[in-house]
Amino acid sequence: MLCMAFMTQLPKRFCWRARPFAVGRAIKVKGLETSSFPSRAVVGAVVYAAWLTTALDQSDWDHGIRGNASGCRLPPWLPRSLLAWGWIVGATFLASAARVLLGVHYASDCVAGAILGIFIHLAGTGLTRWHFSSCHCCDDHSPAVGDSWTTASVAVVILGCLLSGALLLLLSAPPLEFWRKFTHAGSLLLPPLIFILAFLCPTLSGNPRLYGMEKTSSTRAAIGVTLVAFFSGCGFATQKKVISTSLLRQLAAFLVLTSLELLALAAARLWIPG
Repeated sequence: MLCMAFMTQLPKRFCWRARPFAVGRAIKVKGLETSSFPSRAVVGAVVYAAWLTTALDQSDWDHGIRGNASGCRLPPWLPRSLLAWGWIVGATFLASAARVLLGVHYASDCVAGAILGIFIHLAGTGLTRWHFSSCHCCDDHSPAVGDSWTTASVAVVILGCLLSGALLLLLSAPPLEFWRKFTHAGSLLLPPLIFILAFLCPTLSGNPRLYGMEKTSSTRAAIGVTLVAFFSGCGFATQKKVISTSLLRQLAAFLVLTSLELLALAAARLWIPG
């Protein structure tokens, strides 16, 4: 998700192209003010279809690098079955047709979105393989130890919030003004990453007895998803009002939403009985 968010924003910000309806080449069905190039909807179709087919069928996952203590099976760089590619092509075609018919994209925008989607999937897979190899333990014979607070975990959370706030200022402030909606998008995408690094990674958590990402119960998962969705919805509802205010208010809103989502994840993972 982070790869897709940032890699799609780059061409949107620096490669401006008016949408078809804006230049009279299509009937306006849905009005959008952002650049037409590339189609972010098609990017999402490729990335989500590839991710789902890879996650649901793990029969062709690679074995970990020899000597890797994690013992993880690693996802392949690209799906290997014809059925998976059929889903990806089908999702890409449907998303492209919908965007062209709505008058918000050219066909070339959709082609570029499909190509970019493949690159994003490769980037995300590479980061996942690196994470599984260095920070995640999949050895089924290792005794799982429950999550816990450590000094290192607290330090990682604080440092993660500070770096996230600095990233917001960098991306939102003039002259770059890279991403005005980062207040909401960043507060949704960064807390899970901070939480994983702080509590589920033996290397950074300072707890060498923590054996990777222990499976959580369905109750914890449901409560965590509900709380995060609620706070995310609050952020989305106030997004336009926050964007139109000063940069300091954007930063304050971002830090509040990030803190609430971290607390929601911590409540579901650390404090609610399984």
